Amino acid sequence: MSTLIFLYSLSFLVILVACMILYIYNNILKSSRQLLKNQDGLRKGTLYPLNNLEYINEKDVNTNSNCDGTILIATSYGCAACKRVYPYLEQLRQEYNNIDFHLLMLANKDQAQETINLYNLRNFKVSLIQNDQLHNLGITGFPFSYLLSKEKKVIEKGIVNHKKDFDLLISFLTIKKVS
Repeated sequence: MSTLIFLYSLSFLVILVACMILYIYNNILKSSRQLLKNQDGLRKGTLYPLNNLEYINEKDVNTNSNCDGTILIATSYGCAACKRVYPYLEQLRQEYNNIDFHLLMLANKDQAQETINLYNLRNFKVSLIQNDQLHNLGITGFPFSYLLSKEKKVIEKGIVNHKKDFDLLISFLTIKKVS
């Protein structure tokens, strides 16, 4: 009988230690999660310099005056990783309807319009950006994203290849996702 109690106690202790290790590991992993190339680009806290970007969209895109922040996504025409990001941008826009999404495309007007039509990006603000502007912004890879505060200051930044990257980026803005 005492052997059985010992085995149950030992099993309980092993399970308890395993749970504690998983809990600690999970917290360490969460605190170290960051986007790729998050050291590139403008410094956090910097005012974003491109305030007067011209939209190429033929119709005006509604601007959310009550937005909690802005996500700028720098993409390039022909970029394979960018083509993987475009399809779920509408889902993100609906989930985070209190965030403005703005695409900065390294493309000519025809290429940008082709991308807008192909991926149904008509509800997004789209601006063309030139190589020298990318250089001044410190963007070294695509798709690169900035999370900006209401005051247009950089909160977080980095490469965004998947929806989970956008979720991580947005998690730096203390808002709630629409369910």
